[in-house]
Amino acid sequence: MGEPAATRKPNASGATRPPSTSAARPGWPLPASDGAYEPHEDAGHDLAGYLTGTPHTAAERLVDDAVRRAHALPDSYADNATALVTRITC
Repeated sequence: MGEPAATRKPNASGATRPPSTSAARPGWPLPASDGAYEPHEDAGHDLAGYLTGTPHTAAERLVDDAVRRAHALPDSYADNATALVTRITC
């Protein structure tokens, strides 16, 4: 997700790794670009809180908040913030 590790820029914490691979909510896969998860990761926020309501609403909230958080930083930055939220049910 996001840029290849060789070209990926460090986030505010200096990390260049992808986010934690632990499941946020069972049945809610969350592929997201670095611009969508890094602002939340840098602030220590759990993405599971965004996985409520419809998948469309969840993706919209997650991305909108990521952009808002990135622009609020002292060294404001813009990045591709993309998320695909799906809900798998059986």
